[in-house]
Amino acid sequence: MRIQRAITLGAALTALLTVSGCGSDSATENLPSAGDMAAIEKFVNQYTGCQGLELDPEDEDEESTGKEWGIKERAECESGDGDDIVLLSIDNMQQFQNKTKEVSAEANDLAYLIGQDFALRPEDGDAVQALKPAGLLLFTCDKDFKVPSGYKNEKAMAEGCLMTDYIPS
Repeated sequence: MRIQRAITLGAALTALLTVSGCGSDSATENLPSAGDMAAIEKFVNQYTGCQGLELDPEDEDEESTGKEWGIKERAECESGDGDDIVLLSIDNMQQFQNKTKEVSAEANDLAYLIGQDFALRPEDGDAVQALKPAGLLLFTCDKDFKVPSGYKNEKAMAEGCLMTDYIPS
């Protein structure tokens, strides 16, 4: 009887350890998460201002909501310095990164600060610097972008792109 319990317990522990070890290897899994636009706005307000939030489903020169970009909702607000910050609620990060890569091939300067399920595109360097301690990663497909040693340099979902905690000044 004890042997049977020991075998059952051993099998249960093995199964538990196997299941708990089967997480995603995604570099985004430990990043901040925000389930909706209100949560993204609140997150941004912890680090820099986000006043005058307005839904803006698309920008003809940049990203837009829908399946093509994998964006659920798009909004803009102003930082404490009055500069725009684009807030994106992402429902398909793979699609978002792939589309960013495609667009970046034409405009090599497109980069985002990303969390698990959202992305930010501050228009001003001061807002970017204020968001540095937020725990987001810089997502870029710029093949000339160099990450100094000591910083994360993770493969992104989109081939040829990267995610890093190095955010240039």
